[in-house]
Amino acid sequence: ELGVLQAAAGLSKASSSPVAAPAAGPLPPVRTPARTKSMRRCPSAPSVASTSPSARSSSGSLSPLRQRITFCAPVASKRGGAKFDIQRPSHTQDWDDRFHIDFSKTGDRQAPNDSVQTGLRRYFSKPQSVSELKDHLSQSMSGTSTDLLRTLDRPEPKMRTTPFSADTAASKMPERYALGGTMRDRNGHGRLWNNRWPINIGIMNHELHKSHRQYFDKPSVYDSAKSQSWRRYHDQEIAPGKWVRAD
Repeated sequence: ELGVLQAAAGLSKASSSPVAAPAAGPLPPVRTPARTKSMRRCPSAPSVASTSPSARSSSGSLSPLRQRITFCAPVASKRGGAKFDIQRPSHTQDWDDRFHIDFSKTGDRQAPNDSVQTGLRRYFSKPQSVSELKDHLSQSMSGTSTDLLRTLDRPEPKMRTTPFSADTAASKMPERYALGGTMRDRNGHGRLWNNRWPINIGIMNHELHKSHRQYFDKPSVYDSAKSQSWRRYHDQEIAPGKWVRAD
């Protein structure tokens, strides 16, 4: 036991003794980092100062979630209702709700433009006479004005009259209402355009009995009846007053 105690005491002394320092000598060279170019800070980059406690406390006080909401109660009127200030426009004249309605000299209301003829319609600009129009065009030096002046000096062409009194003016494209067409049919013959191709006895369905009406999958008994041939539902006009079978 005495030998064991002496060995333990020797280990404790060895552990408590200071470690010998290495031999003195030249120190190794210290490597300094390479010098880099200075970079410009982005304007949107966060600032270091904003991370300080004082900056955080000041920015927190300006948060919209911590601001006190101001509420202005409406002013009560004499009857107890809410009273609001009505903003009046700067002009003193009230808005005319009937500015788009035209009246005659006697005070009668005139018909709208879409119900009267072309020559009786009213527009924002006042129509000019022929002499006033020539004076206006002569002041302009453009080529279009010169062409219009030459057109005004020419005699007016005779317009084709129509026997229908409901027409406000003659058509600007009369060829649209004339018989024509160069398309060929299945036999290779030239065929004019049939303006009555969608018309059949079906336009009278509201006047016929249910069993006599025209449908897509069931023709009417009057479709090919001789008593209805005068309606010319299956005929085509190839010349004024000349009809042929369209089938």
